Amino acid sequence: MENEKKAGVVLRKLCLSDAREVCHLLDYPEQYGTYCKDLYANDESPEDFTRRLLWLSKCMYTIRLKSAPTVIVGACEIYKGGQNRKEIYVGGTLLPEYRDKGLMLDAFNQMLEMARYYYGIYEVKILLNTINDHVISVMEKLGFAKDKKNSGNTIYSKILQQYIPRRTTNLLY
Repeated sequence: MENEKKAGVVLRKLCLSDAREVCHLLDYPEQYGTYCKDLYANDESPEDFTRRLLWLSKCMYTIRLKSAPTVIVGACEIYKGGQNRKEIYVGGTLLPEYRDKGLMLDAFNQMLEMARYYYGIYEVKILLNTINDHVISVMEKLGFAKDKKNSGNTIYSKILQQYIPRRTTNLLY
């Protein structure tokens, strides 16, 4: 398992063929939280649930090892949240046997790059379901800090780039 840390991860866009494996990942709410689990209806098929996840999230990716790109070991996403659903959050999980190996750090670094450069997001937040020394260490390595605007200690935020409002110019002469 030491090789997984050195190998790194590959993020692949979630697709319906991954539905059963992704639903299996969400059976571990102590890591991932209940955001997705609360959305899951008891009579819903994994495919229907995955369709809704794809519809609700800005982007959702599976996490795979570079050394085994056909095996899904986790999932991560960028989604809207907060009171008015105007804030952008990142979240993710790994199967228990792949945790504490630096894989999530690698996956989140890739997600933050996508958020900044591909989606043009200025600030992201993360809602932590478990807070311990290891999780705080990962947040620090990623450059997150406790969100001062939030009363709870479970939300961390990171500024990805400076917000520069667009100037409105009259292009019609």
